[in-house]
Amino acid sequence: MKKYLWEERILVLILAIQVLLVCLGVLSRYAFNWSLSFTEEITRYLILWLACLGLPVCLARDEMIRFQWPREKSLRLARFLRLFSYTASVVFFVLLLFSAMKMIRLQWQFGQKTSVMGWSIIWVSLALPVTCLLFFYRIYGKLYKNEK
Repeated sequence: MKKYLWEERILVLILAIQVLLVCLGVLSRYAFNWSLSFTEEITRYLILWLACLGLPVCLARDEMIRFQWPREKSLRLARFLRLFSYTASVVFFVLLLFSAMKMIRLQWQFGQKTSVMGWSIIWVSLALPVTCLLFFYRIYGKLYKNEK
């Protein structure tokens, strides 16, 4: 039996909510001639969360894009490329985390809201730091597992 990550369950829930919202929006528009604009906005923001939360899942399942080197050729080079890939990813996500925190601070400072629902845009932007933290958690697990 395949082991599912807890993030995958959240991703399935987000996808189900998206499908429900899109169906509701299409039904209301074409069956009742009444547009529910909030469904489009929520779906758009859920797509961002879906993409962001998918990154740590891809890392945990070894499905991230990275350098590949046949192990038969040189095990040492394959290990080096894997370590280089992990290091480059960590550097990228550290920079992303700092940039995301700065963006959230500015959104808080200026009180930015979503266009249709008027919610604080911070709830959307939190996808980036949450993704970074989950990525660090998963990369730590990968490195710890490889050392054993």
